[in-house]
Amino acid sequence: MRRLCTVLLMGLLGIARVYADTQDNAVFRTRMLPDNEVPPIAAAGNNASATITVHVTRDDKGNVNAATVTFDIDYTVTSAVTFTGLHIHNAPAGQSGAVVIDTGISSTNPVSAASGSGKITRVVNYAASDTNGIKFVTGLLATPENYYVNIHTTTNSGGFMRGQLQASRLVFRPIMSPSFEVPAINLDAEGAALVEVQVNRDPQTGAIVSGTVIFDVDYRFPSPVTITGLHIHSAAAGVNGPVVIDTGTSSPFTVADVTRGNIFRVVEIPSTNATGIAALNGLFADPTQYYINMHTTANPGGIIRGQLSKTLYVFFNQMTQAEEVPPTGLPGVSNSMTYVAVDRDSTGNIVGGNVSFNLNYSMGSQQTFTGLHIHNGKAGANGPVVINTLLSGVVTNPEGFGSINRLVNIGSSDAPLEYLRCLI
Repeated sequence: MRRLCTVLLMGLLGIARVYADTQDNAVFRTRMLPDNEVPPIAAAGNNASATITVHVTRDDKGNVNAATVTFDIDYTVTSAVTFTGLHIHNAPAGQSGAVVIDTGISSTNPVSAASGSGKITRVVNYAASDTNGIKFVTGLLATPENYYVNIHTTTNSGGFMRGQLQASRLVFRPIMSPSFEVPAINLDAEGAALVEVQVNRDPQTGAIVSGTVIFDVDYRFPSPVTITGLHIHSAAAGVNGPVVIDTGTSSPFTVADVTRGNIFRVVEIPSTNATGIAALNGLFADPTQYYINMHTTANPGGIIRGQLSKTLYVFFNQMTQAEEVPPTGLPGVSNSMTYVAVDRDSTGNIVGGNVSFNLNYSMGSQQTFTGLHIHNGKAGANGPVVINTLLSGVVTNPEGFGSINRLVNIGSSDAPLEYLRCLI
């Protein structure tokens, strides 16, 4: 289950994302080999398959407040060994890192294994009071590629067989704009996409064998268009590249003569789709080398485009008085584009970032804006301000339309940091 956050933007738009003491499960599988050690160990025939199951509960802000990590290790050894450690370490592939999750197996609490195959199962529990353990579980869920599981023996005390953990799910929220097209298009249009990537991995090798890509795209154009395509392309920002994942919107489905709407598509990528499998691998390796693009009859090469990123998220909504509690009954509407950029440390935990507020409003008459905030509250309820732009006394033109842009920087010691984590 994806954890969700409750926010109200400017008190006008309620995004109903509610959780309190919700539960998440994540499963990581990896192949443990002596060759993966740093430096590699020559011990052919020794291997293990590791399944790491992480179960967490979260508080009403989305923070992990308890966790259970289960280790299931199926091993094969070519001679009798004594296991003296089974841990998760914090480091990317090719590097060694410190132990961060310990199963309790040690030189004083060893596990003896005869030549052949066997199984080790251990369960590690963390309460809310174990802040260090909770920190690493949170980081593991965010960036599993920064962690590896390692089993140690008396002969190889630094590690005998190792496997890097791998994510099976990615979420991107790119902003889509005509200005990102190559060449750029001068058009008052915009889009916001939620792209979720889920993959199935080979339990022995960890290789991606199939997957699903979910597209959920909101868009707005100044006049009706006929949408003929929605794809993920392979290329860095500023460069055009080929389609690698196709939603099928070009044929037989076409969205005709619309100015505003949503496209939702689920794309299955089977093992036989070599181009799709390569794209899935690329998205996990470096998503910045891919972009999402929407095409129309007037702009067959693309009309709005957004580069994918694991650190930049966008929320696109229309703000109306009807969402207020209670509704004001006053005229006015605003299109809101909110960008959230995050910085992570080596553990994968968010340590800072910024929130960019971008509003295009039409109020019908001159108004004075006295605040622009993100509030913590579910739909139908009011909540306190948690991210404040410090907007005050902004007077619109006589017709009451215009735009507002504000940037809020959040440091590692700033109170809004926990809500920045909640937004992602």
